Amino acid sequence: MAEPMHRFIVERLRELAPAGARVLDFGSGDGALVAELRGGGFDAVGSDVSVEGMTAKPGPDVHMMIDSRLPFENASFDAICANQVFEHVADLTLALTEISRVLRPGGVFLNIFPSIGVIREGHCGVAMAHWLQSWPSLQRVYLQAAFMLGFGFFRDGRTCAEWAAHMGDYLQRFTVYRRERDLMRSHHTMFQTVARQEETLAAFRLSPRLGWLVSVMLRPLTRLAVRRLGGMVIIARTA
Repeated sequence: MAEPMHRFIVERLRELAPAGARVLDFGSGDGALVAELRGGGFDAVGSDVSVEGMTAKPGPDVHMMIDSRLPFENASFDAICANQVFEHVADLTLALTEISRVLRPGGVFLNIFPSIGVIREGHCGVAMAHWLQSWPSLQRVYLQAAFMLGFGFFRDGRTCAEWAAHMGDYLQRFTVYRRERDLMRSHHTMFQTVARQEETLAAFRLSPRLGWLVSVMLRPLTRLAVRRLGGMVIIARTA
């Protein structure tokens, strides 16, 4: 069964892109979302980077990036999606430049990821751990305390010190959390139109009646809740 986020992306792209659109999954890992996109009627491929220390194997339809650049010609895609990827992107300007380059005129970019404002760090499962990125030693002590209190993902087989060291190293090496206003400014620089649509994710996850309520009547509150509990949903288009 498809992951809920994958189903959301497929449904949103059906609304945002033409039927049978050429779609790139940016940062696609094992290619699971690529398969879902193809099952949804899209001509989809993926892209990812090879990073020392990361063990996930790329899928058969995933093209590896070269020096953080996409291996595709200009204006190759009708749509691009990125699911929980941009908190791992070190060079934000380069990534957005490459995405804009390979999008066709009027193409759409659907970007879903957490900012620094999200409460729980999604990789270690500890609230506010990513707020201590500038203080690695303090972050590790905080992770140890969280472990002793029973919090955290992927605990099995590791002592408290081992888990805190592993997660602390992962956060320092592979994550970059940014402020929402800086992220929006960067998107506005590269695309003609940029919109926030966190309420669409909330509506998708709820019943139709509740979905209408949160997406229309309670839109400002819903957007804030989704950004704090999950992440941002950005829709950007090229000229």
